[in-house]
Amino acid sequence: MSNVFRLEKVHRLRFSLSLPLLTFSKWKGTETRYADREWDDDEKAAFEDAVLTHGAELRTVRDEVGTRTIYEVVRYYGHWKKRVSLLFHCVLTLSPSF
Repeated sequence: MSNVFRLEKVHRLRFSLSLPLLTFSKWKGTETRYADREWDDDEKAAFEDAVLTHGAELRTVRDEVGTRTIYEVVRYYGHWKKRVSLLFHCVLTLSPSF
């Protein structure tokens, strides 16, 4: 009997917490863009130079790029880092061992 009571209590708690979350998401009047515009070659070069100079200090990288927001720089850094590590891994595995 106590398990049933405990489940009902958890269900009520989840239901009461989910209501503010549903209404909270409706406050924004405009749609959010989920895809950034493409990075041109100058932006990519500035980004890579800034990362080589400043490392993962992305606010400084954003200042060096100049045309992107911090959110765009963070997202691009994640994709760039994944791509670079994948390329590095491929080079290591494909290189002949002596």
